[in-house]
Amino acid sequence: MSGSHVLEINNLYYHKGYFSLKDLNLYLNENEVLGVYLAPGMGKTTLAMLIGDAIEPECGEILYFGNKMREDEIAIKKKVSLIYESPNFNLNLKIETLAKAIKRLDENFEYDSFLFDAKKEGLDFKVRLKNYSKSDIKVVSLLIALNRDTKILVLDDLKIGIENEKLRQIDSIIKETKKRKKLSIIFLTSDKESVENLSDRQIYL
Repeated sequence: MSGSHVLEINNLYYHKGYFSLKDLNLYLNENEVLGVYLAPGMGKTTLAMLIGDAIEPECGEILYFGNKMREDEIAIKKKVSLIYESPNFNLNLKIETLAKAIKRLDENFEYDSFLFDAKKEGLDFKVRLKNYSKSDIKVVSLLIALNRDTKILVLDDLKIGIENEKLRQIDSIIKETKKRKKLSIIFLTSDKESVENLSDRQIYL
């Protein structure tokens, strides 16, 4: 394995019902944005869940910084952040309360920086997250990930339900973060325009 590969998927096989991912091979370099195109229904969210260790492959391996998940699980999970199409946090909270809850769970979460970024991006601190637009929820998810010790960021269908102006805002947040710290990004999408416009390298599966 090349020392620059922060993520490697080798001969991955996953099967459920009529759906399967077969002989999947890909790699992600340090400080790279990799766009992966999969047609609708061909496994974007499944692949994200495999990378995030929410489900396990039947065959093959996933290496993070050269290690399998079980070889260094706690350290790896601190460095890998996933943003799914739907949020995985409590939408009944306000943003500051959410930040406090995350800080209790993750001592490396940059609480003050997160709140600063949230204000900078114009997020409303007075209302509950369930009253946010889908676009602003995506921004919250991104800011959470970028204020952790994230080294690998996985984005599941970034553009779904997001207006172009907000997409440009999200792209700007990512680019600003990459200037400050090393960040490798893999985004999974069925939108070919996103693959071509937002990534350094593209894979079409």
